[in-house]
Amino acid sequence: MLFRKMIRDIKENKGAYLACMVIITMGLLIFTAFSTMVETLQTSQQSFYKGQNFADGFAQVQAIPRDEIKKLEDISGIKELQGRLVKDVMVYAPGSQENIYLRLVSVEKDTQNPINEPLLKIGSPLEDNVLNIWVDNKFFEANDYDLNDEIEIIASGRKRKLSIAGVASSPEFIYALRTVADMFPSPETFGIAFMPLKSMEKLFPDEKAYNDLVFTLKPGADFENVKTELEIKLKPYGLVSLISRDDQISHLLLSEELKGLVSMSKAMPIMFLSIAAVILYITLKRLIEQQRGQIGILKAEGYTSKEILFHYMSYAVSIGFVGGIMGVASGGVLSYPLTSIYQVFFNLPGLEGRFSPFLIISGIILALSFSLLAGFQGSRKILALEPAEAMRPPAPVQGKRVLLENIRIIWKKLNVQQMMAVRNMSRNKG
Repeated sequence: MLFRKMIRDIKENKGAYLACMVIITMGLLIFTAFSTMVETLQTSQQSFYKGQNFADGFAQVQAIPRDEIKKLEDISGIKELQGRLVKDVMVYAPGSQENIYLRLVSVEKDTQNPINEPLLKIGSPLEDNVLNIWVDNKFFEANDYDLNDEIEIIASGRKRKLSIAGVASSPEFIYALRTVADMFPSPETFGIAFMPLKSMEKLFPDEKAYNDLVFTLKPGADFENVKTELEIKLKPYGLVSLISRDDQISHLLLSEELKGLVSMSKAMPIMFLSIAAVILYITLKRLIEQQRGQIGILKAEGYTSKEILFHYMSYAVSIGFVGGIMGVASGGVLSYPLTSIYQVFFNLPGLEGRFSPFLIISGIILALSFSLLAGFQGSRKILALEPAEAMRPPAPVQGKRVLLENIRIIWKKLNVQQMMAVRNMSRNKG
C-alpha cells in the first residue's frame, strides 16, 4: 500500500521530482565523465613515463664534449645521465604557405634502457649511417605521409632527404610545442623526428659534441641539490637552461590539465547534488505537512514511526537511484567523445574511452548518499508526531513584531499584502 502511495505522490508532484532527477543526472554525468578522463589520462601517463624511462631533469648547453658525460654521473643524486644532439631544421616544401619545422633528436641504438626512449608504433628499426628517421605520429598523420616516404630538409645550408623508417612517440613530446610562446600543438607545421646519432653527424659534420642532456634521479634525491652542483659543472659549456620534470613544458601542461579535471570532477557534482538535495528536502517537507492527517491515520492503523519514515525516505532513494543510473550511464558515454578531443592535443598511447565499474558504483552511491540525507532531514519530524496530534492541523506560528516595523519610514509605505508577506517570511525563515 505504501509503495502505491509513493508512486501516486510522485506523479502528483512530478515537476519537482523530475527537476531533482535532472539535476542529479547532470551532477553524475560530470562526475563520471571527468573522473573517467582523469583515470584514463593518469593511467596512460604513468604507464608511458615508466615504460619509456622519462627523465627527471633536462639541461641545454651550447656544446659539451661527449667524453665529459660520464663524469657528470658522479654527481650525488644522479642515477643516469645521457647526452643528445637536438637540432631544429626546416622542411623544404615550396608549395606550403607556412614554414614547416622538424626537431631532430639523436638516439643511440646500443644504449640499454635509454632515457626518454621513443616508443615505435609502426615501422622498422633505425640504421646507423643511413639518413632514416622515426617521426611522431601526429606529424605523420597531419602531413599524410607513408612509411618509406622521403622528407626533404635544409641542414647546414644543404638540402638532404630523410627516409621515414617508422612512427614513434616520446613522453617528452606528449604536448609538442616548437616554442614556449605557442599555445597549441601544430602538427601540420612542427614535428619531432628521432634519428641515429651517427646519421645526424652526417647532416651536421661540424657537431662533435652534445647540446642537450637528460637525467634521472636516485630515489629520495632532491632536484635542487643536484641542480646546484650540475649548474657549476655545466657553466663552462655554455649552460642555457636546467629544469626539472615539473617545469618541462609537455609534462607541465598535461599536469595542469589533470588538476583542472580533478577539480571539475569534484566541485561540480557536489554543487549539483547539493541543489538536488535542497529541492528534495523542501519537496518532502511540504508533502509531509500536507499529509499530516494521512500520517496520523497510518499511525492509528498500527504503522510505526520508523516504517512511515522509511516510506517517505523511499521517495528520495527512488529519485536518487534513477537519477544516478541515468547520470553514470550518460557520463560513461560522454567520456568517449571527450577522449577523442584529448587525443587531438595529447600524443599519449593508450588514451581511449572506457567504462569504469568503480566510478559507476561510486556515482550511484554518491547520489544515494545525498538523497538519503535530504530525505531523512525532510522526514525526521514524523518520528515526533503522535497519531492524535498528526490528525490535527499544525498550530500557527507565533507572531511578533518584525525588525522592519521599527523602521517607520519604510513600514508605512508598505500596503497590507506587503506587510503580510514580510511577516510570513520572518515566521518561516527556513
